[in-house]
Amino acid sequence: MRALPVALFLLLFPALVLAEGSGAAQRITPPRDAPPRSVQPVHAPTTQTRTSSSVEGVTGSKAELDPAAPDHLGLALHADLGLGFLHTSASGGRSSLGNSRAAATLSFLFGWALAQNWIVGAEAWGGVAPDPSDAGSQSSFELVAVGVNVTHYFMPANVFVSVTPSATRLATVDEDQRELAHSQVGYGMKVTLGKEWVVARNTGIGVAGQVVFSFNRDSGPSPASLATIGGAILFTATFN
Repeated sequence: MRALPVALFLLLFPALVLAEGSGAAQRITPPRDAPPRSVQPVHAPTTQTRTSSSVEGVTGSKAELDPAAPDHLGLALHADLGLGFLHTSASGGRSSLGNSRAAATLSFLFGWALAQNWIVGAEAWGGVAPDPSDAGSQSSFELVAVGVNVTHYFMPANVFVSVTPSATRLATVDEDQRELAHSQVGYGMKVTLGKEWVVARNTGIGVAGQVVFSFNRDSGPSPASLATIGGAILFTATFN
């Protein structure tokens, strides 16, 4: 009788094992009508973003190193030379400084770009005209000025506007540069509008139009009031 349970166990154990294995296979195997699972690329967006950033970084560096990019920053040196006229009129008395004459003009600027395309600096400027009235054929008339210059460049056209409020002085001098007459120190202004072209890294040359005016009083007793106005066409050069 003891052998009967053992025999039944031996007969039923393989059937139980087979049944358990079949159930596990059914749980693991997905149904046939289930949609396939898609695989999402994980690193593709990151790679594309990094590539775009690298290209943008290289492009920015090229723009900064491009000598044709004429943004104005840092040290600024500017000079111009021109031909035009100066007209001085006297009121409230007589003055040997009053006359109209053709003139050569010159200016030099030493400055710094405090912001992009905005330059501030010290400027010396003036004009020289031969043969002023009542002073002899070998004498000349001079307008000399020193002031604070503010220049703005409109980019990318590289067009600039320059304004220089200044202290001014008028004088007539002989061929030995001895003063024959002079005014008191007055005030004036120079306004310039021009256009420059880049010819080398940080260097541009161009043309400009200029208007100047000055208000002074003659020296001596009962001095006359002097008003000077002038204009010129300029050739310009800028290092910045």
